[in-house]
Amino acid sequence: MVSAVPQSQAASIGVNFSGGVNILAPTHSPGIVPGSNWNNISGASGNNITLLDDSGTATTALLTFNSAGVFNGFAPTSTSNTATNTLYRSGLVGSNAIREVSITLAQIPFAVYD
Repeated sequence: MVSAVPQSQAASIGVNFSGGVNILAPTHSPGIVPGSNWNNISGASGNNITLLDDSGTATTALLTFNSAGVFNGFAPTSTSNTATNTLYRSGLVGSNAIREVSITLAQIPFAVYD
């Protein structure tokens, strides 16, 4: 007899650099591997921000980032998932002088991640 046990999926952490404009609701589930409770991040920089996982639970993961600003005018996408369309409207940008955006994740609470 062969039995198949469904493999459980580990928790995920989603980050939306929205600049406070294109906000995802906790029930929205965008992305290639959909997950809910995305962390909506405002501003061009932040230090040691505690991130929530897809269940809405605080994790040990910390986000630090720095950029020249946030851009909220990317052309809209047209997918069947409206949350994905919202997610792709905003993002961090570098300046003309320094085209750098730095993002650091620390204390990721998962043994395997990508």
